[in-house]
Amino acid sequence: MRALSRQKGMTFTVLAIVIGVGITAFIIGMKLAPVYMQYYTVRSVIQDVAKEPGSAGKSHVEIWRALERRFDVNSIDVVRQEHITIVKHATGVSIQLAYEVRKPLIGNLDAVVVFEHSAPLQ
Repeated sequence: MRALSRQKGMTFTVLAIVIGVGITAFIIGMKLAPVYMQYYTVRSVIQDVAKEPGSAGKSHVEIWRALERRFDVNSIDVVRQEHITIVKHATGVSIQLAYEVRKPLIGNLDAVVVFEHSAPLQ
């Protein structure tokens, strides 16, 4: 009798599933990438303001104005004043940021991304 050769490769169904998962991951990545890029910009702005000389002696309003100017230049509109907190510790003062972004993905499915960052004032 003749031996049947084994099938090699994927079936069409498995290939369609793999392509579907890949496309879904790509769509999610493309929708969430700008959110993370914007967060890294916000984080950089906060660190720059925190490193300014004499920033520990500034009031909450002065710090917010410095942040707001830089946010305007960088077209950041997701961070509002209530997301920024000035916290006094035994070791010094720090800026704390906490906000979340909700992005629609597919249909009624949303992604909620929560960001937190803290930077000590100098």
